[in-house]
Amino acid sequence: MTTFEVEEIPDGDKLFYRVNDKTLRQGSEIHAGCFRQQGAGEQRGMSTDWERYSSAEQCRNRARRPLENSIVSFTKGGLERINGVDVFHAPEKDNRSHANVRWSDDHRATTRIRAILLERYQLEIASRAMG
Repeated sequence: MTTFEVEEIPDGDKLFYRVNDKTLRQGSEIHAGCFRQQGAGEQRGMSTDWERYSSAEQCRNRARRPLENSIVSFTKGGLERINGVDVFHAPEKDNRSHANVRWSDDHRATTRIRAILLERYQLEIASRAMG
């Protein structure tokens, strides 16, 4: 098993996030609810891939059904300028690029942060559903 060192992500670096077609509004529109935290404890967060160790295409190919996923990106600094958001490198045994974006589970905070994420994402790769 390979263990990767946790590194500091520079503010200008991109983080790639998969948006599955099943979460799209009306089958083709990204909306605030697409941005979700998963996991528990210290590993809870919105799972992303850091561009230093992954391309948008590699991020997409890690999905069970790659063609059913779009890839969006954010910069680490842009995310951390959102009040209440933390970003940290969280490499996994099979994914050195893994990083988490974390915020409070409070409903109001989640609603506010998701709305900001919706305004700030950049589309990198569109799924078949998005055309």
